[in-house]
Amino acid sequence: MSAVVDATNGWTILVDEDLFEVLDAYEWHVFVNRAGNPYAVSREAGSRSALRMQRLVWSLARGPIPPGMVVDHRVHLEGEVIDNRISNLRVASVSQNNSNSRDRSSRHGRGVAASGSGRTFWARVSRGGEVYRRGPFLSPEAARVAYREMALRVHGEFAFGARA
Repeated sequence: MSAVVDATNGWTILVDEDLFEVLDAYEWHVFVNRAGNPYAVSREAGSRSALRMQRLVWSLARGPIPPGMVVDHRVHLEGEVIDNRISNLRVASVSQNNSNSRDRSSRHGRGVAASGSGRTFWARVSRGGEVYRRGPFLSPEAARVAYREMALRVHGEFAFGARA
């Protein structure tokens, strides 16, 4: 079952019902990072460091987060809602977490670039220094399809847009 924690700035945060009392004892505020993803954070009085709710949820439900790993949201919801239920969280390396982040720099979509002439398009995926390319394609839509196929093959469940 799910419960709702209200953030101080109007956001709604979905949590597991069995963790509600612990989480509701904190004052949560939502900030949106440069990639456009929202995160619920709380600060103890006088502290400079922020506690991210998804890390607390994972630690309470599953135990310690391994060193060098992050807690990743499988799906980011639309609107002013964050899903911090344990079923929507997973532990990921920084590289895995980056592979499913949004790309706001490409006007044709993540992993798609126009050729120098602007008449053809290429799909590109990289991992661990290896770069995989496909193309040319006559439309950005065809290049996006190729990107998605390559990303799923290279990044698996951590590919941008993959649903686990």
